[in-house]
Order: sequence, then structure tokens, then C-alpha cells
Amino acid sequence: MRETTCYFATWAAAYVERLQNGDRRPIQTLAHHPPVRFRGQRRLSVNTVRGIIAEARDRELLSSPPAGKAGGELTGKAIGLLDT
Repeated sequence: MRETTCYFATWAAAYVERLQNGDRRPIQTLAHHPPVRFRGQRRLSVNTVRGIIAEARDRELLSSPPAGKAGGELTGKAIGLLDT
């Protein structure tokens, strides 16, 4: 379970990093440059990445975005997982 949660925390951190770097389309960027590869795939679908980010939010690793916009911050739970 911890490994799976760390996986989603890694994606959440990559998403937040893209936002902090001014990326206005972080989902699309991560679809083309995923922080974690699936069986050697270089790209993922935008819908897959949206699902991963949504799951990170459901697991309370990423805060909610402003209505209708990309956004959110890593939660203390995510930071704790990534710091270990």
C-alpha cells in the first residue's frame, strides 16, 4: 500500500512542479514526459494522467485546485512520503 501511495505522491509532486514552473497545461506535459514510466511507454494519454492526478487528490496527497483551473499543493502527507 505504501508503495502505491508513494507512486501517486511522485505524480502529485511532478504536477505541482510543473505548475510552479509556469506550465499552464501540466496534465498534457506530464502525458508527454511522465515522471514514472509504464512498461517502457514514453507517453501516456491525457485521460490516464488526469486519472492519476485525481487519485492523488482522493488519497489526500494533493490539495484541491481553484474552481475550473489547474492547481493544488502537495499536502503534508505527500511531503512526508517523499521525504522518506
